[in-house]
Amino acid sequence: MFRSSWILCAQMSSVLIALITLPSVRTTHREYSSTPQQCGIHYSLDGDLAELATASTVHCINYGNVKYQCDRNSCHGGSEKATPSSSPFSKFAFYNCRAHDDYGNLLPNRDQTVYPNSFTASNRIMKLDVVGDANKDGDGIAHFNCDYTKQSDLNSRRPWCNRCWLNK
Repeated sequence: MFRSSWILCAQMSSVLIALITLPSVRTTHREYSSTPQQCGIHYSLDGDLAELATASTVHCINYGNVKYQCDRNSCHGGSEKATPSSSPFSKFAFYNCRAHDDYGNLLPNRDQTVYPNSFTASNRIMKLDVVGDANKDGDGIAHFNCDYTKQSDLNSRRPWCNRCWLNK
């Protein structure tokens, strides 16, 4: 008799604790943007260097300087109407980039094609600060400058992400 009442008491205590702590559990409700976002000013994988391969979200700042967080697998090159299937982000690159040496100095050769993990654009002066891989395999992450001189240059292109929510 004592054992069964102890078990009942323990079960009731567990339920009570769960009910008390339930309101304090933060739930995540993502209100997705109704339109795709073009990461015109900034794009970066969410996480540190060791987590880049497994990052599931990205940070995106659009041309209106609005900060979003986006599902990584919804991002792509191409146009607003493109999809990750038709224009995969893995093929998105900046061209004629200059690498930085270990001391942060720009190297003279402007010949690198870079697959970005992150970039920040200074669009008025047509400058791109890029961290990415020149080998496309993820092993050679480095810092690059990928500037451009005309709005029609390939380096003026920016990726799009289809599933984004405001980054509050």
